[in-house]
Amino acid sequence: SQTVRNVSVVPNPTLNQLKLQVLCPGESAVAGKDTAPYGKTGTPTNRTAGSSFNVTVNLVDANWNFYNDGLAVGATVQINKPTKPESDPYGIYPSSAALCYGTKQFLVTLIRAETSQIVVEDVDGAGELYEQNISPEVTTVPGSPTKLQILVPNETPVQGSGKTGAVQNQTAGLGYTVTVRACDNNWNLVITTAPTVSVTSNDSYAQIETAHALTQGATTFTVSLRRR
Repeated sequence: SQTVRNVSVVPNPTLNQLKLQVLCPGESAVAGKDTAPYGKTGTPTNRTAGSSFNVTVNLVDANWNFYNDGLAVGATVQINKPTKPESDPYGIYPSSAALCYGTKQFLVTLIRAETSQIVVEDVDGAGELYEQNISPEVTTVPGSPTKLQILVPNETPVQGSGKTGAVQNQTAGLGYTVTVRACDNNWNLVITTAPTVSVTSNDSYAQIETAHALTQGATTFTVSLRRR
């Protein structure tokens, strides 16, 4: 007979095979996993716009084994804005910081209600030593409704900052459409609320549709102003 002995497997510390791993809430590291999602399991859980959450950055070898580099001050890494150009430009991302014994948590706040990705990069002054890592898509949902937004002709809503566009002059007596939206603190549309709203004007002769409820967080009113 033969005696089977336990074999200890240690990470491969070869410098050119070390890389970074980013883990969002809902994800857990799995050393050696060579199928998607590589080196991890789970799916990022939804985040609420404006609420901070931690992402974990690990230093790993080519096979996703955690590598404790033994350094209290290790590689300097940066959590960057999402890789998709159209993604959350208003997100709040932390300053670069050094890994500590091969790991570090970073606080991130996403602002726009959309899907985003998070990228971690090595930003040491000597040049990038470790391969970057990009998260799966993280879905950010609106926060609680806190305010109403009114949009007049030529104004366009912008989640995260409010709106854009210069107000256009209107002709006295001609009707035009204004839009009312329910928003969270960061101007994300909240479709789950349906309060009854009204539009008023300092033009005492204005003709405005009567109050009615929002549908899917928004509604429109026809407005006709009479006075200059």
